[in-house]
Amino acid sequence: MEGRQRLEQRLDDTVRELAAQRRHFKEEEEKFRESINELVAKQEEKIKKLRSSEAELKN
Repeated sequence: MEGRQRLEQRLDDTVRELAAQRRHFKEEEEKFRESINELVAKQEEKIKKLRSSEAELKN
């Protein structure tokens, strides 16, 4: 019976550890998505400025 309790405790510990890792990865994923969104917004802004400059040069 003692062996079973140890195994159950190890399983509980592993489940807690995996839950903590899952939370950490979700936080990292959210930070990554925010970074991507910021980069896309900057890219769109640069493209808009470039097109505006090109239009001015044509006139």
